[in-house]
Amino acid sequence: MNKIIILCAAVGFSCGQGWAQAPNAARQPPARATLQQCYRALSRDSVVFFYDAYYTLVPPGCAAIRRHARVDSAGAFHGVVQDYQLSNNVLLLSGAYRHGRKQGVFELFYSDGEPAARVRYHEGKPVGDWAYWYHSGQPRQVVRFEQPERPTLQRFWAVDGKPLVVNGTGQWQQDEAGTRQEGAIRNGVPDGQWTRRYIQGRQPYSVEYFDKGTFRKGTIFHEAEPGEYVLPLDAEQPPFMDAEDYDRAEALVLGALCPPVSPPVK
Repeated sequence: MNKIIILCAAVGFSCGQGWAQAPNAARQPPARATLQQCYRALSRDSVVFFYDAYYTLVPPGCAAIRRHARVDSAGAFHGVVQDYQLSNNVLLLSGAYRHGRKQGVFELFYSDGEPAARVRYHEGKPVGDWAYWYHSGQPRQVVRFEQPERPTLQRFWAVDGKPLVVNGTGQWQQDEAGTRQEGAIRNGVPDGQWTRRYIQGRQPYSVEYFDKGTFRKGTIFHEAEPGEYVLPLDAEQPPFMDAEDYDRAEALVLGALCPPVSPPVK
């Protein structure tokens, strides 16, 4: 069964069979939200979805993002979608789908509305040059997709505007969660040893080794506390690629119900 079938039925589409609940619902923990709790149908094909900050579907009461979208007769996104930050109504994303596949230009924005990235898709696959900006408005990097699965870094600038990667060659770096990751770019891909160190103290956090863009091995030296998120090694994608959390939106991943509100202390 497909979860989107529930959505079809809710907005009046003919979806074949009228499923009453999401697949494997009996195995879902009680605290998980249902699809019906995470969207509002505005018309026959116009829907608002509610997500947390990582594009997991949640009820409106604990959502961070709302997506205005249209869906086709199969329940897939079709046409323009726009994502807004609920706390201040700032536009975070604008793009379009063609029967469930991203198509054309997607524009991404920081939480205050400043431009963050401008990317392009064709039939759901990344294509062309993707441009990124720092929060200040300074250009950050340009990534090229000549092959969907093998992006290459063409240009990269430091925060102060100094060019560090030119024509696919140079040094890339990024500060994240009190650490700095850096390494060499050759022919547009990571090559050799890449390190992540604590900014304060310069102690090593992790080290990785790439061979002409292919991740070979790596080690994390950080000793995590229970429940702590550990910055991962970049075996899945090049380290210069940002995590595109908005990709999860079309997967309709269900999150938890909103936590109960404690009564005021008297």
